[in-house]
Amino acid sequence: MQNNSQMKTYMDEFHRVCEHSSVVPIIIKPREVLFKLLQSQNFDDFSDDLKQYVIKQELIIQQQNEQSMLFIDQICKLIIKVMEQNPKDQKQIVKSKVLEQLPFQDLYHIQGEREKLYKESFTKIAKLLIDQGYRMIELSVIELIQREIKCENVHQYITDMIEQSMAVIAVEMKNFALIKSDELYWNIKQYFNQIMQNIHYFVHKASMFCNDQMEELNELLVKYGTLANLRTYQILQYEESVFIIEGVHKLLRNYYFFRQEIEIFEKPIVNQTIRYFYEYSKIEQGPYKLSTLTTSFQQALELNGLSDSQFDFLNLKNHNEKLNQDDYLKYKAWLKQKRQLQAQQMLTKGALGGAVAGGSIGAGIGCLIVDSADQTIPWEQKIKRAGFMTMQTGLVGAALRIPVVGILLQQAIIIYAVHYTMTNKVVSNDIKAKNMAHLGAQTTVGLGSAIAGQILIPVPILGAMIGGTIGGVAIGLYQKFIVPKTKPMITKLLQDISDRIMPNGLVIYDDEVPKLLKINKNHFYGTKPDQFQESEWLTILSVYTVNEMHYLIHIKTEEAEKLLEEKKIKTPKKAEKYDKQLKEAHKYQEQMEILNVKWERSRIYITEKDIRTLPYAPSIGEFINGLIQNFRV
Repeated sequence: MQNNSQMKTYMDEFHRVCEHSSVVPIIIKPREVLFKLLQSQNFDDFSDDLKQYVIKQELIIQQQNEQSMLFIDQICKLIIKVMEQNPKDQKQIVKSKVLEQLPFQDLYHIQGEREKLYKESFTKIAKLLIDQGYRMIELSVIELIQREIKCENVHQYITDMIEQSMAVIAVEMKNFALIKSDELYWNIKQYFNQIMQNIHYFVHKASMFCNDQMEELNELLVKYGTLANLRTYQILQYEESVFIIEGVHKLLRNYYFFRQEIEIFEKPIVNQTIRYFYEYSKIEQGPYKLSTLTTSFQQALELNGLSDSQFDFLNLKNHNEKLNQDDYLKYKAWLKQKRQLQAQQMLTKGALGGAVAGGSIGAGIGCLIVDSADQTIPWEQKIKRAGFMTMQTGLVGAALRIPVVGILLQQAIIIYAVHYTMTNKVVSNDIKAKNMAHLGAQTTVGLGSAIAGQILIPVPILGAMIGGTIGGVAIGLYQKFIVPKTKPMITKLLQDISDRIMPNGLVIYDDEVPKLLKINKNHFYGTKPDQFQESEWLTILSVYTVNEMHYLIHIKTEEAEKLLEEKKIKTPKKAEKYDKQLKEAHKYQEQMEILNVKWERSRIYITEKDIRTLPYAPSIGEFINGLIQNFRV
């Protein structure tokens, strides 16, 4: 009889406690209920049947909690599935679809009146996980478009985002810290990791695409040296930049983190990714590791306390006490040490199994790519905005990876620096001369020594200013074009062709053109793409030829000045003769400058017609290579 009385008393007390306790998870401890009854009811002891019943209850509660944690894991996977299948859906639609598909039928342990409580609890958790997932995406996008994130800090940023989200979840689901829930903790962390991983994969793929395209452009300039001049490079870089930006836009739309809510940020996301993660593809992509700063709901709760600067949060290892300030400082020191260790691992053989690249060159080339697509920005400003103001600002890195592009950018820096130095009316001529000498030293030491022996072909770059060498490699790219004087001057050809320029810039083609060019018709038509008319193709070829001739004649004049000045020093008696030759060289250069201006209409025509020449650059380079050998520079 006493056994029945004890059982009834226990059951009444247990049900009373259950009414005020959560069901997900169940945190009631039957033994604690039993021991409290022992103290309050003055029982001497409990019957063996009651003890066995309590043990059985503990096992049932443990099983139900395990089922609940498995169900939460299913919720996480379902959210990712719905987001992947419906990237255009807004958050509320995602919520509706997830809630409709919650597999409550799998919860076979739910029975009776508590079924409603279970469903309400899981529905609340599902909404919480969706809200926090979207919050993580929105914060990451805002950070990406508003803040410069260095490549080497990406993994730490991802870790921090995951930890912040887990701290929020730990507060909302703090009862899980009172039971054995490490597996659930890692499952939820994996859910947030998948979201951040999706963002990270986009950054990696976008940067790899940028690198591939820039390296292809560099290879094009290596193979077709007649395209390796600053004016032509600027055109090709514009077209390459437009192609890269369009490609990254297409790439972005393939990732499920790009939700409808953030479509308004599409352009800034693309531009900022290119700007700051150009070098990021040097990472060897591998399995992505989870953050290991916190490994339980308990630690996540403490991390939340740190982030909120609170000292009085629950210390759930001993939940009857508050965490004092000494414990807080110890925990803070532990967290700092943990961060430093993780950051060190990521920078060596870290989360992606490879070293993280970074530095000024990443942002520099990336910034140049974005700005080059905007033709309203002057090229001098593009170079300044990219940070390439001097040889010490990272251009060496560009020359190592994309050497010809790096050299052409270096040439642009010199041209703008020379222009600024020579047109400065405040500075005296003596100081100008010193500045020019310093500029030449910067170029030779800052760039040349770093890439000596690594450039496959030498590229001219204002030889007179830097001693006619790049990293000890003598300028000789165009030596094969030095032809006998019996051949006609190419400036005469360009002048004759320029007479065919129409007011709109189009150059008219007829049967006389091959005779002027001294080529076979097959050479012209053999390189012409089908979609261009003869006059359009002639316009494109002529503009690129003028660009190259303007460049070569400029270099030739610079070299002539250097040579004649040296001769004047050696043989002063012939100074008058050398001055006359120098005057002729300058006159020839002036004629080319006038001709170059005349062809500006044709450049404008190509731009206004939005003619993309990059896909046909090999044909253009091949044509100019053949053409230029028929004439004298």
